[in-house]
Amino acid sequence: LLSAIGVQEFELLGDYHLNHAVHGAQLFLIWLLQEGTPHFGRLDHFPLNLPYARSFYDSDQRPLREYLQAYQGPMLIQHGPEDGLVPFAAAREHQRIVPQSVLQVYERGGHGIVMGRAEQVAGDICRFIETVEAGAALTRTAADPQRIAAAAQPLESDAVQKAEGITLFVFIILIALATFVSEDLACIGAGLMAARGIIGFLPAVFASFLGIFVGDMLLYLAGRYFGKPALKYPPLKWMIKEADIAKSANWFREKGPRIILASRFLPGSRLPTYFGAGMLDAGFWMFTFYFGIAALAWTPLLVGLATLIGEQLLDYYAVFHKYALLVLLGAVLLVWSIPRLLLPLFSHQGRRLLLSRWRRLTRWEFWPPYVFYVPVVFYVLYLGLRHRSLTLFTAANPGIPAGGFIGESKSEILDGLQGSGSAVARYHRIDTHQPLEGQIAAVTEFMDTHQLDFPVVLKPDAGQRGSGVGIIRSETQLRDYLRNNSAPAMVQEYMPGEEFGVFYYRYPGEESGHIFSITDKRFIAVRGDGQSTLETLILNDARAVCMAPFHLAQHRERLQEVPAAGATVPLVELGTHCRGALFLDGSK
Repeated sequence: LLSAIGVQEFELLGDYHLNHAVHGAQLFLIWLLQEGTPHFGRLDHFPLNLPYARSFYDSDQRPLREYLQAYQGPMLIQHGPEDGLVPFAAAREHQRIVPQSVLQVYERGGHGIVMGRAEQVAGDICRFIETVEAGAALTRTAADPQRIAAAAQPLESDAVQKAEGITLFVFIILIALATFVSEDLACIGAGLMAARGIIGFLPAVFASFLGIFVGDMLLYLAGRYFGKPALKYPPLKWMIKEADIAKSANWFREKGPRIILASRFLPGSRLPTYFGAGMLDAGFWMFTFYFGIAALAWTPLLVGLATLIGEQLLDYYAVFHKYALLVLLGAVLLVWSIPRLLLPLFSHQGRRLLLSRWRRLTRWEFWPPYVFYVPVVFYVLYLGLRHRSLTLFTAANPGIPAGGFIGESKSEILDGLQGSGSAVARYHRIDTHQPLEGQIAAVTEFMDTHQLDFPVVLKPDAGQRGSGVGIIRSETQLRDYLRNNSAPAMVQEYMPGEEFGVFYYRYPGEESGHIFSITDKRFIAVRGDGQSTLETLILNDARAVCMAPFHLAQHRERLQEVPAAGATVPLVELGTHCRGALFLDGSK
């Protein structure tokens, strides 16, 4: 074994799955460089090429310990104590688990001893081969009994050699780069590496802080020099919403540096806050100073917590060797969840948002359609098979295409109800293929013809669950809606008052049908106390808090307003449950 890798525990991060992820990232980056840049063939034969990266990605060192422990013949291990790529501790471990082996140490030798000391290395190999051919080399059965007994012992958790030199430098760079993907998970990973003794606690903290500092300062500079246009391009458009930026802007105008400090401890607020700081041209040195204080407090805390938990888990590493990955993943999940569950408990907003999430998880009325309708889908499929027609359900409403399953035209349905008179709100289809001014003129003509004033209702001609429906209260809102809409649409008379949904059915051959149920649709509102902001009123309301993220987003421009005492602020204008309406049994 010449400067050879071997057991998994001493290779890179010490775990196959972690190493596989790193090697996968390396393979992807080299592939991206080689295939995504015009290098005219120059990178094809570069040492760091795809075959090089593929060899690492396809390697699996997990079986090597078992192979080495089962090896019976002679073995020569040649290694330099200053090897920065394969730690010298790996050679020591190979010598331990192969009791008949001979370890040849090359003082002050590194990973390149085969080139720098070729003659000496070759001579040692020749002498070893001569010894083997002469029958004088040790085999496992002839090895020292004490070494045989030591080889049978499991690897101790403190046997891992702490990284130094170039190895430590590489680890620091890897951890720092990992923070660009997830700051918290990178800190946790660094803490677990410190717990295993791969790197020291201080280097783990430094690497995490370095990556966080560079990444967040780049985000600040992106906001400062690119501003809102940068939100239209990846990766920022994947991670930051304009609504988050608007909220950060209001915070900075009122709170200033305190927001920078608080955002470090509020998960999900860092990206929009730091980008907003740059976009609002917050002072560079002021931002750096307060960010540094927050990061210096946060990073050692999270890395240290991961180190403590990791050490407790790794005490049992040998016993649970087969389940090591699950144990480590459990530790990562535990530490990662603490700041997302415990830290929000220290603020009123955080506690109410946790309550909001809990209620949406535990109350079936808030479950997403792909969960709620699973039993219905299976029941419909059962009926289709039973009656030998999988499209049987589309016959429910013969006057509507596909029975009104999905994609039906609202205006065509209303066309069939023209004989109902005033029972149907007046409406008009809008030709969205014509220019914007023509669409506005069509809506204006509809309003003039029927002597209607604002508000009116604009909605997609084909849609569901209130998607795209807007209550239009001014010509400005009308223009904005039509400018941003390209799908077929319709304008309809606004009908104020209470709203009910009637489930009516009639079997073929019957003259009159039956009312199956009546839904009383309540529009949620909050009442001001003259002191609380609209945001606080929403969070404190027993019903509104259930859909707090939706209501906060819908009213984001008014969240800091303080309604007068006794003033009612409507939160919902549409009788749609997914847009905040409360559905009650209206048959009582």
